[in-house]
Amino acid sequence: MESHKKQFGFLFAMFAALLVPRLAFAEAITSSSFSGVITAITSQLSVSTVAEVLTYAAGLAVALVFFWWGVRKALRVLMSAFRKGRMSV
Repeated sequence: MESHKKQFGFLFAMFAALLVPRLAFAEAITSSSFSGVITAITSQLSVSTVAEVLTYAAGLAVALVFFWWGVRKALRVLMSAFRKGRMSV
């Protein structure tokens, strides 16, 4: 356990040694820095794409809930049969 702490400490020290000099000379981040990203995102987003993503997400959530319910039900029935001695391996 002690060696893991030393390894983590060494990695942290190396990361800090690499990062600190870069932060000293970093430029200020302004809104113009993100203008290209914002333009790209807003050109790809529309009401129809957001609605499509929400529809797929809702359908996937319903499917996962039914799958989870089915697995729990099957396990409950199987374990009940084993406990009552009606099924054997």
